[in-house]
Amino acid sequence: MGRAIRDRKDRKGRKAIRADRRDRRGRKGESGPQGPSGEVTEAELSAAINGTSANTNGIATLDTPFGNDPLSLADGELLRAKLNELILNGRR
Repeated sequence: MGRAIRDRKDRKGRKAIRADRRDRRGRKGESGPQGPSGEVTEAELSAAINGTSANTNGIATLDTPFGNDPLSLADGELLRAKLNELILNGRR
């Protein structure tokens, strides 16, 4: 299958050889066989995602309401420590 090649000059007058646009695409090939499925099954992926919430089970909740309005420095420090605990636990 030959390509239609034409001699042309570019904008600066230099000789340029270009293939005809109709020949650039080629024929569409036949469909191949169905490939193997991914590395994990749908069930394995779901099980892995569903288990991620358990990462924070070891962190205690802040069940005691804060009595100060606005928050005291001690209450703010407790919130900061709890947030750091949550962030560090999520990195495991």
